[in-house]
Amino acid sequence: MSPILTPRTVVIAPAPIVVAPAPVAVPAAIAPVAHPLALTAGAAAAGAYRHHERQDAYDEINHLQQQRIDELNQLQAQRINNFNSRHPR
Repeated sequence: MSPILTPRTVVIAPAPIVVAPAPVAVPAAIAPVAHPLALTAGAAAAGAYRHHERQDAYDEINHLQQQRIDELNQLQAQRINNFNSRHPR
């Protein structure tokens, strides 16, 4: 008696999609230079400008965080005062 052949299940999986990041063009003002003394005044000024812009952003974030902390501390103090006024010792 010959063996009974059953059709095999064939699973076709799609090929993985690989997404590569697009190349980023680096402007000449921030391109790496051979030596720090080789920086032009324009590139140094642009770097200083970016540094100050970034520092301003950090300062603004810190200011907003400190505002939020102060508000939360004020709310906590109000809650404690309300509790203490309702529950005298």
